[in-house]
Amino acid sequence: MTPSQLRATLKLRAFPPHGIVDVQRRTLARLHRLADVGTLATIDVDVWGSHAVADSMTDHECAASTEAVSDFERWAESRGYTLAPAFAYRECGSMIDDETREVTVVPLVTLAVYEGDRLEAVYPHADGDRVRTVGDGIETLEAIAPPSDDRSGDPARERDPSENRGERLLVAPGR
Repeated sequence: MTPSQLRATLKLRAFPPHGIVDVQRRTLARLHRLADVGTLATIDVDVWGSHAVADSMTDHECAASTEAVSDFERWAESRGYTLAPAFAYRECGSMIDDETREVTVVPLVTLAVYEGDRLEAVYPHADGDRVRTVGDGIETLEAIAPPSDDRSGDPARERDPSENRGERLLVAPGR
């Protein structure tokens, strides 16, 4: 992976449980620091619902979530990884009709790393018995970051993660 060509997509679950918003903000702040030093060219933030539906949907946001999960699954499969246990697969019944649908319950935080348009990594994922977390993914990116003046603890260098600093914010309504 070439740092200047990398872009990150951070997918955050809408309406997370209490306490998770701080984790999401800290994760975004770490990615911003990587962008500041040139490791990441761009950061996209996508807020998605709690699950993606496996069958075809007419709703654009739901279809985009389902497509992203499919892309992530293809990436994992091509490398001998799995997205489980972080991505959970369930059957969900309808209260309107007798149909059941397969749904994928998505993690509270997901990181996808692209080089150009090619998906290079998805976190979390499992490699055999080892689960690779979003934190592991960020540590991998930090390892390829160019040397800095190491002022990471300097409050003047810290970003307020609630500010939109040029990342593209893509919002899908909670499901």
